[in-house]
Amino acid sequence: MIVGFRDRRTQMLFNGESVPRIDSNLAKKIRRRLELLGAAKKIEDLYFPPSKQFHVLDGFNPKRYAIWVNKQWRISFLWINNNIHDVYFEDYH
Repeated sequence: MIVGFRDRRTQMLFNGESVPRIDSNLAKKIRRRLELLGAAKKIEDLYFPPSKQFHVLDGFNPKRYAIWVNKQWRISFLWINNNIHDVYFEDYH
């Protein structure tokens, strides 16, 4: 379950609100990824489907995880006690 967002833009996307400079097709894909993220009961649930490219980000303590939206964008987050915190939609590069 998602319990917190890093920024308002990510929360707006999750809530289905329009966000300036995010095209509607990208917004739909982001929402689908956020729905999959929110439905995860355990971290292992995020390995499927493989197209999400779930991975651990290097250099973060506590561990930070990410799933891909596309080649440019990803959603990163913390997994703490089977809850998802600090969810952030960000530019991969």
